[in-house]
Amino acid sequence: AVSHILDLDQLLDRILELIFNSIPADHGCVMLRNPDGGEFEPKAVRFRDGVNRNEKMTVSRTIMEWVLEHKQGVLISDASRDARFASGNSITRFNIQEVVCVPMKGRHETHGVLFLDTVTNTRRLVTEGKETPPARLTEEHLSLAIAIAHQAALAVEETRYHQAMVQGERLAAIGQTIAALSHHIKNIMQGIVFGSDMVKSAMTDKDDEMLQKGWRLVEKNQSKIHDLVMDMLSFSKERDPVIESTDLNRVVEDVVEVVRGRVEDRNVRMDVRLSPSLPSVPADPDGVQKALLNIISNALDAVEDREEPYVGVQTLLEPNGQWARIVVLDHGPGIPPEKLAEIFKPFVSTKGAKGTGLGLPVSRKIFREHGGDVLAESKIGRGSKFILRLPMKSPLAPESNGNSDPGTVLKPSDL
Repeated sequence: AVSHILDLDQLLDRILELIFNSIPADHGCVMLRNPDGGEFEPKAVRFRDGVNRNEKMTVSRTIMEWVLEHKQGVLISDASRDARFASGNSITRFNIQEVVCVPMKGRHETHGVLFLDTVTNTRRLVTEGKETPPARLTEEHLSLAIAIAHQAALAVEETRYHQAMVQGERLAAIGQTIAALSHHIKNIMQGIVFGSDMVKSAMTDKDDEMLQKGWRLVEKNQSKIHDLVMDMLSFSKERDPVIESTDLNRVVEDVVEVVRGRVEDRNVRMDVRLSPSLPSVPADPDGVQKALLNIISNALDAVEDREEPYVGVQTLLEPNGQWARIVVLDHGPGIPPEKLAEIFKPFVSTKGAKGTGLGLPVSRKIFREHGGDVLAESKIGRGSKFILRLPMKSPLAPESNGNSDPGTVLKPSDL
């Protein structure tokens, strides 16, 4: 049904296709009122097969304005001899013969017109080698066009309503993003200002200890603003991963080496279990490393205040052999269920002022660019588990058959 098509161009093309199956017109055109300026514009045009496509279809403004003024459809058997329209220049100039023109009436307003015509010398039916007059448009065709135009107008209303809702949601999301971003930047800038004030006071008082504290605070917040900007770039920029044969075990080892200092400083017990039988995976190693570093860093933050801080990292091949996993487990406080559903949204953070709220969205984006995904489980008081999945046959690789299914929902028993 046309009412379920939400792309306006596709909708109007489908409407003309349905009309041409039932009404013997040579040309068809849908004119829609521009919702912004009020002018009528051609949005879809169709020519009958066999009609000279080098000809231009002209919608008679005289006829269209009459239909809009009277708010009713019109059937014209010979436009050049119809007293209502004979004076129209387009009718004589372009040999318009028969016309069905009907308004597209919606619930509250007229959105446009449906214009169908036959043109002299362009449509001839051949019977036993002899030309016969073109089929005439009838009252039955007019009634059918009126019914179709009304349904089309309702479908146009639905489509525009849907587009307006999508646009409204986008604007709301932009507003929320700006508000959240402003909040993060404000907090960071406050830290920089406070640190700068400490540096100034220390220089005046010649207090070396305060000078070092103030400068460390400035450096810390400079690092935060840098991380925020880089995460924003990663999240907003569309990119195709640079796929190569990647050893996930090696990627894990590299990330563990990067965080080793934090692990030792915080006395975290890190348990790394790498599958010796895990094959190489088609992936972008730099992207995977960045995503994994985000996840493991979050795990280390989660166990910072625990009596026995523990973080586990494991690689494995799923039983079906089609997916590789990296599992990151922490024995932190866990994430409340209401928060768990939100953590992959931009600027949602469970770490308060410590996080940018972009680490997890960026990580999921990277894995989804590979045709994979990042999933999460958590239990209050017991910790959280993040599952990073990559397809063994990348949809971006030339040999892919395109049958990967990154949308698979994993059950707890699968984890």
